[in-house]
Amino acid sequence: MQSPYPNGSSSPKMAEVSVPADQTLTTADLYPYRIEQMITDVLPCDEGIRLSWDDGHLSVFHYAWLRDNCQCHGCRHSTTLELILDQSSVPETVAAQEARLTANGELHVVWLGDRHQSLYQPGWLRAHCYSKRAREARRWRPRFWREGESIPPRFEYERVMISDSALLEWLRSLRDYGVTLLRGVPTETQSVRKVAERVSFVQQTNFGLIFDVYSKPEPTSNAYTSLELLLHTDLPHHQEVPGYQLLHCLVNEAEGGESLLADGFHLAELIKNQDPEAFALLTTLPVNHRYQDEQADHFYSGPLIALNSAGEIIQVRFAPNVVAPFDVPFPQMQAMRRAYHKFAALARHPKLQVRHKFEPGDLVITDNHRVLHGRTAFTGVRRLQGCYWEHSELLSRIRVLERKFQVEASQ
Repeated sequence: MQSPYPNGSSSPKMAEVSVPADQTLTTADLYPYRIEQMITDVLPCDEGIRLSWDDGHLSVFHYAWLRDNCQCHGCRHSTTLELILDQSSVPETVAAQEARLTANGELHVVWLGDRHQSLYQPGWLRAHCYSKRAREARRWRPRFWREGESIPPRFEYERVMISDSALLEWLRSLRDYGVTLLRGVPTETQSVRKVAERVSFVQQTNFGLIFDVYSKPEPTSNAYTSLELLLHTDLPHHQEVPGYQLLHCLVNEAEGGESLLADGFHLAELIKNQDPEAFALLTTLPVNHRYQDEQADHFYSGPLIALNSAGEIIQVRFAPNVVAPFDVPFPQMQAMRRAYHKFAALARHPKLQVRHKFEPGDLVITDNHRVLHGRTAFTGVRRLQGCYWEHSELLSRIRVLERKFQVEASQ
């Protein structure tokens, strides 16, 4: 491979490259990747290209990965930004004939064989660097609740509804802590839907789009009584569990009925540290959950604690009111029962719970994959109204808002 710069120059800013008109797309999505670091050196290495950056960072990209992600109009549709290239047609042995920097600091590659040309913007390359250091820096981590912090974090309805910057701040906090309190929401029926649709569409369940929570004469769920509700996540008997629950207080003239919250990720971490054998059972053996009424019969069997490929906790399914008989091998039944009840005992521990007395106009949003919620028993009138979001829709809204502000900053 020849020098990355024309005529052997050591300056990346001197390269002049002629690129065909149909291959000028250099950003594969709508995000305006800010160029905060520049590439200073381009060198071939085993199976790929090594890039040195002006802050000392090193990136190594496989040839096949770069070719898979060519951003020209021939490989990616210029309007939809979806791939046209069939990546399975790119051989593992693909290699570059030339690799150099353009005058704008972009990586320009001419591929062996068909002499296809690819351009890669430095901001995009840095954002997609898959070195261990870069991947670790990008990894999102939940923020655990700390003693002395105001949980749930509080936000004002009026600001969130009129300001996109306030909306983004609220949604980031909800993503990171798993719970927030929106104050001053009008106590009119369907107000929760108005808030929900500020972010995304409402997720349909067997309880409808919008559901009312109050003590009913003929309840179809313990939630529709005045009984204590042990801490739980909602609808674990669904294969696709709702991502976020929004619960809005319309009226509260009751004695009791305090709202209870606990960080399920924290409980799972405590089990992991205190009893690794119990943690192993709760992440591998199934817990059955079932909900039945005249119109529905939902059942799901799966681990109480779900992990991702890196072994990180990503979901908790726990609802003592709808847990069904365990169905695990006989030799593991007692150990599984002990592990389950150890988790349940932690959820009941007062020091691991947050209490909140709903006031009319309060709207509490919880990450239903993480945060357990419940209430104490009550007497009197207490009426809430709720709905759900899909998990991916909230994360999508955050990204769109972040993109909006990045675009505005770059103009």
